[in-house]
Amino acid sequence: MLRLIVICFLLGLPAASHRAQASAVHALVIGIDRYESAGGSLRDLEGAVNDAHDIADVLQAQGARSVTRLINDDAGRDSIFAALDALKARANPGDTLMITYAGHGAREPARNPDQVEDGLDEVMVLGRFRPEYPQNYERIFDYEWRAFVQGATEFNVVLVFDACHSGTLNRAVGQGRTRFAQYGAITQDALPPPTVTETQSAAEPVLEHELYVGATLDTLVVTEIPIDGMPRGALSYHFARAIEGSADLDGDGVITRGELQRYLAVRVREMTEARQFPVIAFAGDGAAPLLPVAAPAETGAPVLRDSSRETAQTLPVAAAPARTDLATCLARAMPSSTPLGLALQSFDTATEAQLYAALARSAQPAAPEDAALRWDRDSGAITSLHGDIVTTLPVGAQDQIAHLRAVVEKWQVLPAFNRLGECLAPLDVSLAPGYGTHCEGAQVEVTISPRKGSYLTLFNIASDGTLQHLYPVARYGDPLQFPPEQPWRMPLEVSAPFGGDHLIALASATDPSALIAALGAFDGRQAVRPALDALRAEISASNYEIGILPLYTRAGPCP
Repeated sequence: MLRLIVICFLLGLPAASHRAQASAVHALVIGIDRYESAGGSLRDLEGAVNDAHDIADVLQAQGARSVTRLINDDAGRDSIFAALDALKARANPGDTLMITYAGHGAREPARNPDQVEDGLDEVMVLGRFRPEYPQNYERIFDYEWRAFVQGATEFNVVLVFDACHSGTLNRAVGQGRTRFAQYGAITQDALPPPTVTETQSAAEPVLEHELYVGATLDTLVVTEIPIDGMPRGALSYHFARAIEGSADLDGDGVITRGELQRYLAVRVREMTEARQFPVIAFAGDGAAPLLPVAAPAETGAPVLRDSSRETAQTLPVAAAPARTDLATCLARAMPSSTPLGLALQSFDTATEAQLYAALARSAQPAAPEDAALRWDRDSGAITSLHGDIVTTLPVGAQDQIAHLRAVVEKWQVLPAFNRLGECLAPLDVSLAPGYGTHCEGAQVEVTISPRKGSYLTLFNIASDGTLQHLYPVARYGDPLQFPPEQPWRMPLEVSAPFGGDHLIALASATDPSALIAALGAFDGRQAVRPALDALRAEISASNYEIGILPLYTRAGPCP
């Protein structure tokens, strides 16, 4: 939980200018779940193919000129390079070439170590890859992607890589499926070593015609997470939502580079509990138009799809409605009716049965690697899929079932708050001194960046599901409005209960008095569902931006 200290002080930010947009989109979408070395050095994934089909479907609905899907075994090294050549052959100068990849990434000892600063090469690992010859042919290096970009200067190139290259984390490692392959040095390589020029090209900055989107920083990993009941990559999921219209933040029918950057940076960080910080790199102006957004149509146009969904196929596509009106979007922002996956660890069979029976409507048994929450009997810790301790509940604690039910309910409802982010503009809510685990008594500072609305509202959902109305609070005389072009800051102090907190920040163009009154009535209560209902009701009549800030705490002083 958090305790308010003082209020705010202000700063400002500059604006950007415009460029011309591409005339047509040609896409190559790659997704690999099946790896021949599964059980060995590479583990099978479950969400990469889901990611690929989602992105491809949205691109087709948005009227992309051509979309090629390479799925699992079809995504071999030779077929990928052939598809890249075909992509350029189909496009006209000024068109956009979009390449997306979901699957394993890796870092391996550089084959020219004296030419690489960190001594490592970044690698995209394909399904038929094995470290042994000749299967090690099935991988693609970062300098090979640079060569493709450098040879496509007459086009706009968008690269989206939902994979990771490193295993270092800022918090404990979770138990989910990560998109990081480890296999060590390759002793007999089927691929020739790079030239000096190729090695050097990998370190060059992005070019004027290029936009690069990576799942996270090289010091973090990418974990597959359940979204709408399916394993997914957070970057791919939100990239699909972005290009179908959610990243069109000003509603002008065009997504700019800067709008894509802002949308992905905020939404991916939120959905991954601040485990992923996507890298969006481009040269020049963030106001440069990137992609048009198909306007809603009165009648649904047909969408052509790859009926096999497991083969490589290039399909012409028809324009179709993709953007969703606010009312429809809000209707989707509801808690799932499916019980939450809960893994009970180190419990005896009788106790497990008793607990699951008591939580029958809200939780169901799940394997540890797939469970949204895991409760360990020995430590009392309830951890998330990412490995964070969301709360501690010792066995035999008073009102144990009631506390557990409240925690489960919070994590059932939390995705619905995330879904609101697909309906509304992103509000960038950041945390200082960082996103690690914060200790009892520590002071942290929440910053809300420039926004459209001048009215601010902030509340917290504590680790045990208790709602805290933080701002504005009438008895403190908090002002309702602040200049929207200036960041706003609030220092807070870490206090019990400890675990996973989630701050919900809202900016609105209209007076949110009804919402503020509702939050005040819920203050200090386990009222996460009523808070969501109140928020959805208020948003339906107002223009809001929303940001969600995960914050993890623990008892005791920092070491």
